[in-house]
Amino acid sequence: MRGTFPAVLGLALLLLARPAESQVKQEWGAQVTGTSGRPAFLGAGVHWGWRPGIRDRLVLHGALGAAEHQPAVRVEAAWHFMLNPRTEKGVGAYIGGGIAGQFAETNRGWILLTAGLEQNPGARRGWAMELGVGGGVRFAVGYRWRK
Repeated sequence: MRGTFPAVLGLALLLLARPAESQVKQEWGAQVTGTSGRPAFLGAGVHWGWRPGIRDRLVLHGALGAAEHQPAVRVEAAWHFMLNPRTEKGVGAYIGGGIAGQFAETNRGWILLTAGLEQNPGARRGWAMELGVGGGVRFAVGYRWRK
């Protein structure tokens, strides 16, 4: 029974504690994505990101578009490592990787590798652009809002 009180107190503190503002950030955005692979894709959609740590960001992106003149959907899940995440004025860089799936007349999946630049990664909003591979050469441009 002696160890019960410290264990309960510790558990209560973990459940009630809120992470520091710099540790948890969500972001939403709009993004245009294109690939040069076969089938090539061009589409627009939404971006959602979550920063569990200072330099890490987990990203989900979904886009509606066309692949070889057919309607298509592209979905991506990635992890980004941010090189300068606290920059509030200027440009920050990141690298990342994940998976991508394209659903059209034929369904395909790829490993995704990307590098990007974004405006003001430590501020409330800014543009972003990426270049990488995943279904051919992949590019993306968008705008992100953070909270």
